[in-house]
Amino acid sequence: MKAAGSHRLPVSYIQVSEKWEYAHMPMAADDIAKLIRDGIPDAEVEIVDLAGDGDHYKAIITAESFRGMPRVKQHQAVYAALGGRMGGELHALALETRTPAG
Repeated sequence: MKAAGSHRLPVSYIQVSEKWEYAHMPMAADDIAKLIRDGIPDAEVEIVDLAGDGDHYKAIITAESFRGMPRVKQHQAVYAALGGRMGGELHALALETRTPAG
């Protein structure tokens, strides 16, 4: 099912008078960081709230395990760590991946 607009949202509902409506349940920054760290154990993760709304984030991920990987593979590793939450409870996430300096 889709809510207003074309974005798929988590299946959460709230009751508004006699009607039930979708309620968008954004993911907390700490939860995003934990998922990434769990999936990429050597990662240092910084989450930036881009819009100040708790729903549009940028993740800056630094990991030695990214060394030698093309950027697309680095991003795929992050998406895998997020376990399919992109487009659902994790609405908007910009990624910046890098290896440690030195």
